[in-house]
Amino acid sequence: NAALEKFGTHMRFPIDFVLMKLMEGEYQSWLVTQDTVPVGAAVTYIEEYPQGKVLFGFLMGGNNLATWGDFLHESMLQYARENNCKWVEVESRRGLGRHYYERLGYKKRYETYTLEVS
Repeated sequence: NAALEKFGTHMRFPIDFVLMKLMEGEYQSWLVTQDTVPVGAAVTYIEEYPQGKVLFGFLMGGNNLATWGDFLHESMLQYARENNCKWVEVESRRGLGRHYYERLGYKKRYETYTLEVS
């Protein structure tokens, strides 16, 4: 909920709505742990467009992204491939995008970063 409120996303996606979509299986939750301690989490969903599907990540947060971010990225890419997604898209604040997503090959589009799944 803190991630939703921080950027005003809770106005479009109230936490109850996100939880309902997770329980229905429409959204995916990603939890990263180190020695059984949660250090990061993300929420994604698959959107289908006329030209193909996209795995869209709209929530991500945690501590020390440098230690687990690449692992999460690879896991999400694998999931996107398994579900025949052509792209992975994520919304990000500027600082995180510059230092993380651009390094991985994502292209900035507005404040959304897109990576073609290969």
